[in-house]
Amino acid sequence: LENSLNLLKTDYIDSVLIHGPRYDIEPALDDCLNVLIDWKSKGRIGHIGIGIRQHEFHRRAIETGEMDIILSFLDYTLISQSLEKTTIPLALKEDVGIILAGPLNGSLLAGPEPKINESTNDPKVKLPPSLVGGPTDPKIFTKAHKIWKWCNEERINIRDLAIQFVLNAPINGNGIVLTGPSNKNEFEEFCEMYKEINLPFWMQTRPETVTDYNMKKLSEVGLHRISFGLEHGNEKFRREILDRRWTNKDIIEKLKIPKKYGISFSVNNLSLIHISE
Repeated sequence: LENSLNLLKTDYIDSVLIHGPRYDIEPALDDCLNVLIDWKSKGRIGHIGIGIRQHEFHRRAIETGEMDIILSFLDYTLISQSLEKTTIPLALKEDVGIILAGPLNGSLLAGPEPKINESTNDPKVKLPPSLVGGPTDPKIFTKAHKIWKWCNEERINIRDLAIQFVLNAPINGNGIVLTGPSNKNEFEEFCEMYKEINLPFWMQTRPETVTDYNMKKLSEVGLHRISFGLEHGNEKFRREILDRRWTNKDIIEKLKIPKKYGISFSVNNLSLIHISE
């Protein structure tokens, strides 16, 4: 946190969210949460939150009495509204803010015809909890394609429908919708819009999204820093534990591109502690 505030050149951040533990919520609610509570008591941060997929983890986090924000994703969309029966009513009861992310479910509701992700269309591939029901889950392809087909037949913009649907989620004004470009058309629309604003901005992404074209375009409209989700330097660990399948060689080549356009960057890595009994 201290390093982050130094990089941002500030001594206060309005909100800090714990980034999604995949299988066990308790470690995040122990030392990590205690640090945030301490920082909040000292006036260094304003609100504490957590971004995670599983609804039972949302409930456990809210039960601590320390959460101000829950970030959920993929579970209140045209495809699935499961959050409406679990986290939303609990968060409203406890006055916890809700961030609804991924309203377009990756590219599935963004406009192009949905297509199965071949890299995960294999019965042997077990998706982590954060990816189940997402754009790489072949089980939701049929439903996504039916929605897309209906919108085409009715001449309805599926992207606009998806966004409007989530904006009308039953959160009683106690939340926001978080989205971003998921295809080239949306990317171009963002660049065209933002060039009029032209203020320096920071973004977070993964190495596989980087191309020479998008780095050049973003640098022209104000991108000055990127945080890359690398997560771990060991290829085997990334592949088998995190389901991140890029090689170190590929990552190094990708990171040369922002450097070419004068964009500074950092990488996020997991800090892992082995505890033997």
